[in-house]
Amino acid sequence: MVIRVAHIITGLLVGGAEMMLYKLLQETQPQALNSIVICLSQTGPVAEKIESIPVPVYELGMPRGLPTAAGFLNLARITRRFAPDIIQGWMYHGNLAAQAACLSARGRPPVVWNIRNTPTSETKQPVIIRLGRYLSSSVSSIVYNSRLSAQMHEAIGYNAQRTRYIANGFDTAYFQPDSTAASTLKQELDLFDDAVLIGLMARYHPMKDHKNFFAAAARILKAFPQARFILAGHGIEAENQELMNLIRTQGLEDYTHLLGVRHDMPRLMASLEVLVSSSSSLEGFSNSIGEAMACGVPCVVTDTGDSAEIIGASGFVVPPRDAEALAEACLRLLNLPVEERKNMGQQARERIITNYSLLKIAQQYIDLYTQLLQS
Repeated sequence: MVIRVAHIITGLLVGGAEMMLYKLLQETQPQALNSIVICLSQTGPVAEKIESIPVPVYELGMPRGLPTAAGFLNLARITRRFAPDIIQGWMYHGNLAAQAACLSARGRPPVVWNIRNTPTSETKQPVIIRLGRYLSSSVSSIVYNSRLSAQMHEAIGYNAQRTRYIANGFDTAYFQPDSTAASTLKQELDLFDDAVLIGLMARYHPMKDHKNFFAAAARILKAFPQARFILAGHGIEAENQELMNLIRTQGLEDYTHLLGVRHDMPRLMASLEVLVSSSSSLEGFSNSIGEAMACGVPCVVTDTGDSAEIIGASGFVVPPRDAEALAEACLRLLNLPVEERKNMGQQARERIITNYSLLKIAQQYIDLYTQLLQS
């Protein structure tokens, strides 16, 4: 039986939740799921990807975080016309909209929430998180992509009986080792052939702790002069003065390359000798770690969220906010014999294939939907 699923998401800009939705649809449509996507605010680049599958995308055009009567009327109309078997929300606003859509759907189908971040302290929680806490018992299931996120939400009152852990999934045919990637990137950036590329692929955000990364990078450079630091993501650009000040403070202007938002992430990942995740706190499930591992790149990560669980023994784990430990772990990896480092990268890729392949993760969503319809 092909299951009809209405996915309701806050927006469709490039982000972890948006890309996971796209990958899930790509893997399941139309053999297992017959889906539509309803975007509460304006669509973005991911909408084009979803429509190319093809999956219909409906834009409600509501101001971000501000529901409108017209938007909810349109939501109800689209839901009734599609007649879903399952309504799947994505992110807090999408989750609550999924609840509202259920009220107008024929047969009141099961509602599944998808929560992909970690809450702040009780006193700083937005109203939307508090509202979700009170409504969490009325949904059929709450999917978390990280165990830390599930634990933290349960601690603030989200219904633990509804918890379902489904990690991020990775397309290991798209993200795979590429022996030419490093040389082509070095040529693009006008680097020497012996440059050693160390990457941090993360948007500019306090949680990602770029300050800690650059403090570690300065230490790495002293011991490894051929090191070059490759960064990409939202806000990773020379126009970001706060970021540039961090780089200047450590004297890394000539050794750091800011690439901004890129659309060739498999090549960037595969070009690296080491992928670093320097997050300080509240990191859930890092996509960049899984993508790098799928490309056969060993990782050095801080012990936040699910990062240590993701890499297992295929990389190194250090305490957060400890630049010295981060640098030492990177140098330990860089100083390994080439074959031993390659073996760690292969171990990383095999770990992703075994535990986090897109096919395996998509099947977990299908199994969840099937169980809800049979209960």
